[in-house]
Amino acid sequence: MTKKNILFLNGTMHIGGAENVIATLVRNIDKDKFNILICHINQEGDVCGELKAAGFQVISLPKKNNKKANYFSSLELRRVVKKYNIDIIHSHDLASFFDATICRLIIPEVRHIHTYHFGNYPYRPKRYLLMEKMLWRIPDRLVAVGNDQRKRIKKTFGIPDNRIMTIWNGIEPVQKKEVGVIRKLVFGNKKVRIGSISTITRQKGIGDLLKIIFEISKKRNDFELVIVGDGPLKNRLESTAKELGLEKFITWLGWVPNANESILPELDIFVQSSHWEAMSIVILEAMAAEKAIVATAVGENSEVLEDEISGLIIPSGNIKQFAEKLEQLIDNRKLREDLGKEAGKRFLKYFTARKMVNEYENLYQEVN
Repeated sequence: MTKKNILFLNGTMHIGGAENVIATLVRNIDKDKFNILICHINQEGDVCGELKAAGFQVISLPKKNNKKANYFSSLELRRVVKKYNIDIIHSHDLASFFDATICRLIIPEVRHIHTYHFGNYPYRPKRYLLMEKMLWRIPDRLVAVGNDQRKRIKKTFGIPDNRIMTIWNGIEPVQKKEVGVIRKLVFGNKKVRIGSISTITRQKGIGDLLKIIFEISKKRNDFELVIVGDGPLKNRLESTAKELGLEKFITWLGWVPNANESILPELDIFVQSSHWEAMSIVILEAMAAEKAIVATAVGENSEVLEDEISGLIIPSGNIKQFAEKLEQLIDNRKLREDLGKEAGKRFLKYFTARKMVNEYENLYQEVN
């Protein structure tokens, strides 16, 4: 059987949901059936470095001194597609969606699959929505990473039901690493350890999380919150935490490489207070690590986690209810363990890397 040549295309290769999905796909795809090439349009980033170190070929589209010329990176992409005899371009963000669509029009024989990773449709800048409205008709297949996201995309752009499918994200099981000295210092007491891992942006609702912790801190001090991540709101939120008198309850670790391996296994409870998501990778990581999870009912969270069975789901913005459920877990170790075990079982059944990769491999074979 002739191998298909797949080009995985994204704007950047920083750490993020789309980049993690690409990395998982290229690491696990059947190399006897597919040749793979990775290409990014803008910045490289950590994921790019990891893939190069693992021996994968990653191509950077050359940038021009003239900024206007950079809008024509699709012409550079065309040269890559021709040179490597690409059969399918798989795009993962708006920049790659645009370039891949232009390339598809220039080279009609190349196939194009696009996966949506943004989760807050229709709340997106109008210029982006306009671009996506023009682009969606060209690819051979459209993929959503969640059923809720799929419904939102269909409604926003008027996409027929048979033009877009859902493939849930999947990840490889978390490999626990020995905790370093810094982590030992952070986790050196017997308090219940609560943790959040995310970029610190408005989307992630860390401000809500501070309010939740403030409510609990009025009654007790037998817990600690570890916030892992960086972002534009970090300094402001650190100041807010000080104003609320939460210094003794919160440790801000900043960005920690591979926190899913070094930090997540040390937590008793994982929390996610997001205002919106598509399908959260870090929720899957917490499930794989068999952690008790409290998360807001956004994106695919309510389908990924079964409320009161494999996690606790709270309406976004409901500070009181979130605090009550979190206190329930602080008080009840057995409940934490039971929720964690059920989360681990559900992860193995539905959200492994192998399951996701199998579905994409079938899609690649179907597209001709």
